[in-house]
Amino acid sequence: MNQNLENAIVLQDGLFYDPDLEEIVFNEKKLPLTFSQQKVVRTLLDQKGAVVNRKALMQELWQTDTYISEGSLTTCVSRLRSRLKNVGMPDPIRTKKGIGYYIP
Repeated sequence: MNQNLENAIVLQDGLFYDPDLEEIVFNEKKLPLTFSQQKVVRTLLDQKGAVVNRKALMQELWQTDTYISEGSLTTCVSRLRSRLKNVGMPDPIRTKKGIGYYIP
């Protein structure tokens, strides 16, 4: 592993999350994340292997009890997945329909 990735978290074979730079790295290609995307990835990694329910993820992202549309979370995750796909990276995020998201 590249020494720049010594603190990296393995998401899938060849796919890492660098918590120091808050970016995803695949085959030495780096993908900087938006602030919201960083929060999604960090929250899912904090509970890696467990499903994080949508409400808890929304609370973590927006840090408010004010109603935020669930569509906003769906859009955030969808854009992250699209960015990963556009640069040839595999998507590490799994969906548990009607419940939430997780990284195995």
